[in-house]
Amino acid sequence: MKPRALVTGATGFLGGALARRLRDMGWDVTGAGRNTAAGERLDGQGICFLRLDLAGAEAVGAACAGQEYVFHCAARSSPWGRRADFLRDNVQATANVAAACGKHVVRRLVHVSTPSIYFEERDRFDLTEASAPARHPINDYARTKGMAEGIVNAAGCETVILRPRAVFGPGDTSLFPRLLRAAGRGGFPLIGPGDPLVEVTWVGNVVDALIAAAVSPPAAGRAFNITNGEPWPREKLLSHLFRAAGLPWKPRRIPLRKARWAAMALEAGSRLFTGARWEPPLTRYSAGVLAFSQTFDLTAARTVLDYKPRVSVAEGLQGFAEWWRGQQ
Repeated sequence: MKPRALVTGATGFLGGALARRLRDMGWDVTGAGRNTAAGERLDGQGICFLRLDLAGAEAVGAACAGQEYVFHCAARSSPWGRRADFLRDNVQATANVAAACGKHVVRRLVHVSTPSIYFEERDRFDLTEASAPARHPINDYARTKGMAEGIVNAAGCETVILRPRAVFGPGDTSLFPRLLRAAGRGGFPLIGPGDPLVEVTWVGNVVDALIAAAVSPPAAGRAFNITNGEPWPREKLLSHLFRAAGLPWKPRRIPLRKARWAAMALEAGSRLFTGARWEPPLTRYSAGVLAFSQTFDLTAARTVLDYKPRVSVAEGLQGFAEWWRGQQ
């Protein structure tokens, strides 16, 4: 019999890539999401689409019934927004998925979290799964994803948590497109001194890790950091990205203190005048994530999941750029 799997967030970037890979492997895949147009494309690709709002516990229970594996890729992944929206999409939704997996005795729940739970406004090197998360999360995304991990750990079935860092590739409409748009007329703002180390992860490598997390017996009950295992200096990464995309690379340096005060003012204005509905062009997180080094030790993933990134950062940048130019 074919393995049966439910992929939440299948109308998004990572969930869609996972659903298509499982289909190619011969799995019986149901892709759940709220984007009807993207769902119709999944149907056309041979993936059963289920329009599903994860805030509804009864509907989530029905979706999980009869599944062997559930991959929870859906999340509100943004540096800014209303706290209530993050709580609904990252905490309540995860609680519904975890409860349904326990009730219907799903073989394993694989939950996609984030290394943003570690982020502090300072350099952090060689982070392991045992490294302390930030005492004061930088934003509601990191805060609610940390809360979601606690919910998953208490689920009544086998669970695995993955924390992929900065996922990119064809279909990415958020990470690298944001960076390419950030240059504007004045060039790309390089915040802070020095040249901090940045880690990113090719989407296909994350899919490899997700599948290994589902089928590897010793992975049960554990969390794994996932990156490409290639920290690049910030300016090297960004200059390669811009040039591969056919855009001029014009960096301009901005003092960290100046950027941080500007971000705090913009965040305060968004809360005051829009109830945090308007996303500022600069937040403390977006200023800090490229101003400080954050690198990861992949020993656990390599040992337990046999994780070996198959596509390098350089190859991935070229692949993304070719796709991105085609979209333009």
